[in-house]
Amino acid sequence: MNERLAPWEYERARHQGEIAVRSLVELFPTLSPLMEESREDNGQILPHLAMSDIVGWLASHVSLEPEVCRGVLEWMDAQLRDGPEEVQELVVVSGVEMLPAPGESGAELRQMLPAALAQYDSWAHGDSESPRIFQRP
Repeated sequence: MNERLAPWEYERARHQGEIAVRSLVELFPTLSPLMEESREDNGQILPHLAMSDIVGWLASHVSLEPEVCRGVLEWMDAQLRDGPEEVQELVVVSGVEMLPAPGESGAELRQMLPAALAQYDSWAHGDSESPRIFQRP
Protein backbone atom coordinates (compact mmCIF):
# COMPACT_ATOMS: atom_id res chain seq x y z
CA MET A 1 0.00 0.00 0.00
CA ASN A 2 1.32 3.39 -0.89
CA GLU A 3 -0.69 5.45 1.56
CA ARG A 4 -0.11 5.28 5.30
CA LEU A 5 -2.66 3.06 7.03
CA ALA A 6 -4.56 3.94 10.16
CA PRO A 7 -3.99 1.34 12.92
CA TRP A 8 -7.42 -0.21 12.44
CA GLU A 9 -6.83 -0.47 8.67
CA TYR A 10 -3.50 -2.19 9.24
CA GLU A 11 -5.10 -4.65 11.66
CA ARG A 12 -7.89 -5.40 9.18
CA ALA A 13 -5.37 -6.00 6.37
CA ARG A 14 -3.31 -8.31 8.59
CA HIS A 15 -6.43 -10.19 9.67
CA GLN A 16 -7.68 -10.63 6.07
CA GLY A 17 -4.23 -11.82 5.03
CA GLU A 18 -4.00 -14.27 7.91
CA ILE A 19 -7.41 -15.74 7.06
CA ALA A 20 -6.31 -16.16 3.44
CA VAL A 21 -2.98 -17.80 4.31
CA ARG A 22 -4.67 -20.17 6.76
CA SER A 23 -7.24 -21.17 4.11
CA LEU A 24 -4.43 -21.86 1.65
CA VAL A 25 -2.65 -24.09 4.15
CA GLU A 26 -5.92 -25.94 4.84
CA LEU A 27 -6.18 -26.68 1.13
CA PHE A 28 -2.50 -27.69 0.90
CA PRO A 29 -1.49 -29.23 4.25
CA THR A 30 2.03 -29.86 2.96
CA LEU A 31 2.57 -26.12 3.60
CA SER A 32 1.65 -26.33 7.30
CA PRO A 33 5.27 -26.64 8.54
CA LEU A 34 5.89 -23.17 7.07
CA MET A 35 3.05 -21.74 9.14
CA GLU A 36 4.24 -23.45 12.30
CA GLU A 37 7.76 -22.13 11.75
CA SER A 38 6.39 -18.64 11.13
CA ARG A 39 4.30 -18.77 14.29
CA GLU A 40 7.29 -19.99 16.33
CA ASP A 41 9.63 -17.34 14.89
CA ASN A 42 7.21 -14.41 15.09
CA GLY A 43 4.68 -15.35 17.75
CA GLN A 44 1.94 -15.05 15.14
CA ILE A 45 1.27 -15.51 11.44
CA LEU A 46 2.54 -12.49 9.51
CA PRO A 47 0.71 -12.81 6.17
CA HIS A 48 3.26 -11.14 3.89
CA LEU A 49 6.14 -13.08 5.40
CA ALA A 50 4.12 -16.30 5.23
CA MET A 51 3.22 -15.72 1.57
CA SER A 52 6.84 -15.06 0.61
CA ASP A 53 7.84 -18.24 2.48
CA ILE A 54 5.18 -20.14 0.53
CA VAL A 55 6.56 -18.79 -2.77
CA GLY A 56 10.03 -19.86 -1.68
CA TRP A 57 8.68 -23.34 -0.98
CA LEU A 58 7.04 -23.42 -4.43
CA ALA A 59 10.31 -22.45 -6.07
CA SER A 60 12.18 -25.25 -4.35
CA HIS A 61 9.45 -27.84 -5.01
CA VAL A 62 8.27 -26.96 -8.53
CA SER A 63 9.87 -30.04 -10.09
CA LEU A 64 9.11 -32.31 -7.12
CA GLU A 65 5.47 -31.36 -6.58
CA PRO A 66 4.25 -29.56 -9.70
CA GLU A 67 0.57 -30.26 -9.02
CA VAL A 68 0.75 -28.68 -5.56
CA CYS A 69 2.57 -25.70 -7.07
CA ARG A 70 -0.03 -25.37 -9.80
CA GLY A 71 -2.82 -25.62 -7.23
CA VAL A 72 -1.30 -22.89 -5.06
CA LEU A 73 -0.87 -20.62 -8.08
CA GLU A 74 -4.49 -21.24 -9.08
CA TRP A 75 -5.59 -20.36 -5.53
CA MET A 76 -3.53 -17.16 -5.72
CA ASP A 77 -5.08 -16.35 -9.09
CA ALA A 78 -8.60 -16.81 -7.69
CA GLN A 79 -7.75 -14.58 -4.72
CA LEU A 80 -6.42 -11.91 -7.05
CA ARG A 81 -9.62 -11.99 -9.09
CA ASP A 82 -12.19 -12.42 -6.31
CA GLY A 83 -10.55 -11.83 -2.92
CA PRO A 84 -10.68 -8.74 -0.73
CA GLU A 85 -8.32 -5.90 -1.65
CA GLU A 86 -5.97 -6.72 1.23
CA VAL A 87 -5.55 -10.27 -0.06
CA GLN A 88 -5.14 -9.13 -3.65
CA GLU A 89 -2.23 -6.96 -2.55
CA LEU A 90 -0.78 -9.82 -0.49
CA VAL A 91 -0.85 -12.11 -3.52
CA VAL A 92 0.91 -9.62 -5.79
CA VAL A 93 3.40 -8.01 -3.42
CA SER A 94 4.47 -11.07 -1.44
CA GLY A 95 3.54 -13.65 -4.04
CA VAL A 96 4.15 -12.79 -7.68
CA GLU A 97 6.86 -10.22 -6.97
CA MET A 98 8.80 -12.82 -4.95
CA LEU A 99 9.00 -15.40 -7.75
CA PRO A 100 12.58 -16.27 -8.71
CA ALA A 101 14.00 -14.26 -11.58
CA PRO A 102 14.56 -15.96 -14.93
CA GLY A 103 17.63 -18.17 -14.73
CA GLU A 104 17.27 -18.72 -10.98
CA SER A 105 16.20 -22.02 -9.48
CA GLY A 106 12.41 -22.26 -9.50
CA ALA A 107 11.91 -19.60 -12.18
CA GLU A 108 9.86 -22.10 -14.17
CA LEU A 109 6.99 -21.15 -11.86
CA ARG A 110 6.58 -18.09 -14.07
CA GLN A 111 5.46 -20.31 -16.96
CA MET A 112 2.79 -21.80 -14.68
CA LEU A 113 1.20 -18.46 -13.77
CA PRO A 114 -2.52 -18.27 -14.52
CA ALA A 115 -3.74 -15.22 -16.47
CA ALA A 116 -4.59 -12.81 -13.64
CA LEU A 117 -1.24 -13.42 -11.90
CA ALA A 118 0.75 -13.25 -15.14
CA GLN A 119 -0.26 -9.62 -15.69
CA TYR A 120 1.82 -8.72 -12.60
CA ASP A 121 4.92 -10.63 -13.73
CA SER A 122 7.36 -7.81 -14.42
CA TRP A 123 9.74 -10.11 -16.30
CA ALA A 124 7.04 -11.12 -18.76
CA HIS A 125 6.51 -7.45 -19.58
CA GLY A 126 10.16 -6.69 -20.25
CA ASP A 127 10.57 -4.67 -17.07
CA SER A 128 13.24 -6.63 -15.22
CA GLU A 129 14.55 -3.61 -13.35
CA SER A 130 11.44 -2.84 -11.32
CA PRO A 131 8.31 -4.80 -10.54
CA ARG A 132 4.98 -3.60 -11.83
CA ILE A 133 3.19 -1.49 -9.27
CA PHE A 134 0.18 -3.23 -7.82
CA GLN A 135 -2.99 -1.61 -9.11
CA ARG A 136 -6.19 -3.01 -7.72
CA PRO A 137 -8.26 -4.62 -10.47
